[in-house]
Amino acid sequence: MKQTGTFVLIVSFALFGIAQTSQVVVKTPSMEPNLHVDDLLIVDEQYYSTKPVLRFDIVLFSQPKADFKAVARVIALGGETVELKNNRVFINGKALNESFKTRPCADENKDPAFPCAVFGPLKVPAGEFFLLADNRAESLDSRMLSPHTINRGQLIGKVIRIISKPTSSRRTAAVCSTGSTLLARKLSPRLGSRGVYNRKIDRRALILHLTFHS
Repeated sequence: MKQTGTFVLIVSFALFGIAQTSQVVVKTPSMEPNLHVDDLLIVDEQYYSTKPVLRFDIVLFSQPKADFKAVARVIALGGETVELKNNRVFINGKALNESFKTRPCADENKDPAFPCAVFGPLKVPAGEFFLLADNRAESLDSRMLSPHTINRGQLIGKVIRIISKPTSSRRTAAVCSTGSTLLARKLSPRLGSRGVYNRKIDRRALILHLTFHS
């Protein structure tokens, strides 16, 4: 099992005092097949100040002990018991219906250092969360963290928008002026597909212009 975190380039800015938002560029395949390298994520850093953390939310989180930030999906909530058996996730002994695509681990052996297809059972402490990346074989998530859960203070924000990477060799992650139309994908809690649609950007918002060269 490869230990790969979704390490990110983060550009934080205030949307004219309305919201604190980060742009996150995915730099590893740990959230494939749903997020891809060079995808641009829009993270609402104030989302959880008024709304609860829900299962399957994709979040940007920090791990102060390891000094990194990464993206993963909320799988288990405080008070629940989570377990992985044969590449299936179980919550309180019942198989979890994950209605989004994942990439399973190749082997089913339990390795204490790098648990992949087998993990737990682990009871999540109250007020904390257990996270998994969608690419279960190539990720750095709660299975490898110590402790295995994160608290509310480690949640930087919720991913609220995904902007797919361009296919050209000169990759412009996002080009948007105030009030323009942007090709983007709205992120549902389950993220079962990669459908693309046009969405009008609020005139109060500002999307920075980031250009990447392959």
